Amino acid sequence: MFFSAAKRIDFIRVPVPCWFAGLVLVIFSFLIGVPAPLLAQESETDGLPAIPAVSSRWATDYTGTLDAAKLNALNQRLRDFEQQKGSQVVVVIVNSTRPLPIEDYSIRLAEKWKVGRKGVDDGVILLIAKNDRKLRIEVGYGLEGAIPDAKAKQIIEDLIVPQFKAGEFEAGVEAGVDAIIALINGEELPAPEKTTSISDWGGAGSAFFFIGMFISAMLSWKWRLIISTAASLLFIFVATLFFDFQFGFAVSVSIILWLFMVIGGWIMSHGGGSGGSYSSGGGWSSGGGGFSGGFSGGGGSFGGGGSSGSW
Repeated sequence: MFFSAAKRIDFIRVPVPCWFAGLVLVIFSFLIGVPAPLLAQESETDGLPAIPAVSSRWATDYTGTLDAAKLNALNQRLRDFEQQKGSQVVVVIVNSTRPLPIEDYSIRLAEKWKVGRKGVDDGVILLIAKNDRKLRIEVGYGLEGAIPDAKAKQIIEDLIVPQFKAGEFEAGVEAGVDAIIALINGEELPAPEKTTSISDWGGAGSAFFFIGMFISAMLSWKWRLIISTAASLLFIFVATLFFDFQFGFAVSVSIILWLFMVIGGWIMSHGGGSGGSYSSGGGWSSGGGGFSGGFSGGGGSFGGGGSSGSW
């Protein structure tokens, strides 16, 4: 009813490969962009507990123990700390590490996630096994001087365990993270490399999307789909190669670009955009909402330094 017969015929005649390319992009983006807790747990092998796949967050709670707002705030704090100092501190809460001792589970997690910078080895993992009532601070090679085993044990026994015994998990995690960050801040480490996130684009990023939509409005359906798909794939290449975006994040943004160009271009070409105005004031922000890059291990190495405890 909304389309004339001629427009319907034009729509149907769009080459199948163009639609197929767009569909593949949508599906691929979804598979890459599914939140980590939904796809993180791998299947168990040889009776050993599955090590979670690398999370996109610095603080990951697989048990639902921490309040969502406070978990997000903790994630943002650890993200900001990495940007300022370069070191990576991650918090991981699981139900159990059995049958593995928490020390073995922790080192396997460290080897898989590769927390910390390659060659600097400045990663720290605060691992909590809630049902086992055990926890561990795993320290990378490069921070064993700043956080020796005795210091890690002191943080656990004096700051974290008393809070956990009282049922104050959020306070315990916060106290532990505070102490770890304070010790790392006292260590001389290489300055972090400057990386560019999509939040740095601000209004320019919004303008880029709308320019693509305007250009798309001037194309036929065939070329609109071809150019939109090509632009989305080019965005993935440029964003990951030159702007240090996470691959999955770049793919997710590319699908938004594709939709803007295809759907937005169609609306504008049919007069849908003549009555309104666009504002680029919103843009993207690196705060609690909007787009921002996720966690990715930097290639750090671990040698078993740290300490464990229980409550």
